Amino acid sequence: MNKGILLFLLTVLCTINSANSTETTWKTQGYGYVFHTVDNKTTAFDLTTKHCLENHFITDEFEQISFIEETKKVNKDTRLLNFGGLFPLKLTKLDSLPAQCQSEKIVSIKDKNYEFNASIVLDVLMNNFEEHYAFSKDKSINWVEQRKLWQKRITSKTTQDELFSIIDDFLKELRDGHAILLNQDLDRLSHYSPRKWSFWDELKAHSENYPEYSTYWELHTALIEKSQANIKNYIDKNYSTLQYHDNFTLAKTPQNIAYFKISNFDDFSNNDVKATKEVMEIFTPIIKQSNGLIIDLRFSMGGSDLVAFSILSYLIDSELALGGKQFKTSTGYSELQKIVVAPSKINHYTGSIVVLTSQKTPSAAEVFLLGLQARGNVTFIGERSYGAFSDALTKALPNGWGITLSNERYLNSHGDNYENIGLPVDHEFVFLDVENIESGKDVQLNEAIKAFR
Repeated sequence: MNKGILLFLLTVLCTINSANSTETTWKTQGYGYVFHTVDNKTTAFDLTTKHCLENHFITDEFEQISFIEETKKVNKDTRLLNFGGLFPLKLTKLDSLPAQCQSEKIVSIKDKNYEFNASIVLDVLMNNFEEHYAFSKDKSINWVEQRKLWQKRITSKTTQDELFSIIDDFLKELRDGHAILLNQDLDRLSHYSPRKWSFWDELKAHSENYPEYSTYWELHTALIEKSQANIKNYIDKNYSTLQYHDNFTLAKTPQNIAYFKISNFDDFSNNDVKATKEVMEIFTPIIKQSNGLIIDLRFSMGGSDLVAFSILSYLIDSELALGGKQFKTSTGYSELQKIVVAPSKINHYTGSIVVLTSQKTPSAAEVFLLGLQARGNVTFIGERSYGAFSDALTKALPNGWGITLSNERYLNSHGDNYENIGLPVDHEFVFLDVENIESGKDVQLNEAIKAFR
């Protein structure tokens, strides 16, 4: 074939493909994300006023799902993105990628010309906290000074291991429940609880009696297992304990009080919300025939607010307004997004509830506590909860690491915010009391049973 004709055909083909290709760009309100889709391939970018960096964690997610299928059209310039949270993210259409994502996009580990630079990695981290962290004002944080402080520890020769030590120290000082350093596989590298663990001094005081454990955390884990085994001492053995998904446990005490333990608020089934409703349809009639309900959240992990409110819907018989949430914006906070939970269609338990909490009760479990607080006729026994109500905002770093942070605040129906300090209790009891655990006692559970007498 004539080379001139071949060149002409290739030019025509490229023109046709270009005409048929679709390209869209959407920017979130708050949260600092830009989504750029060419045909069916979506690339996610983290955007601040100072930088643009591909967020490979989110881009990888859109390899599995369609960006369009995960969004809902409001009008031609607005869409809503379902990101698994309580409220969808609002997206605004852009004519093109922001300037930072074109000529000034930061080189990352995925690029061929990438070279590790500790100063740039730290600067990206600081930019994200400065623009998206929801509690800078509460903690009186000056991010300009913070950047100067931590950058002083970096030189042109700083290695990745040395940078890890610097970021670890930063997170230790910040002490935010959702400020977590992650590796490329989303495994946790560094994280510190909002407050010093309440049981740390107790473990230190008794560590000599447990030479078989090389660390305090190993001893802590062993005591947790013993304390959970002690619960059986308060359960009616004539009643069959029900357990579903290794997550929901329902038993009864000899006083005919229902004992309901929730281990987690996500990742326990293929469809967590559906599975939760199915379990509550089974549990609620049994609970209604009891003399009261104890909900044990002392050992719960975080997870999905949607699971928390699915459970709550079976514990109310009318719409419940429990407060709301706001996310960080460039000018302060978004308008309050009010949270209202509707009751389930059938099977409502409206009687008294006692909730057992500890400092290890975090995140979605705490949002569940906000709902119970608004419900009323609930007594809280144990310790203040963990203090990490916000969702975790995931951002990428140039060297392949990730960082999460708290960019939201949850307020209860009176406008109170319990981030970092945890939701308060009515009757305070130490979570891990070594002597009680070793003697087979569960003081908190025993107090809960007494509350119904």
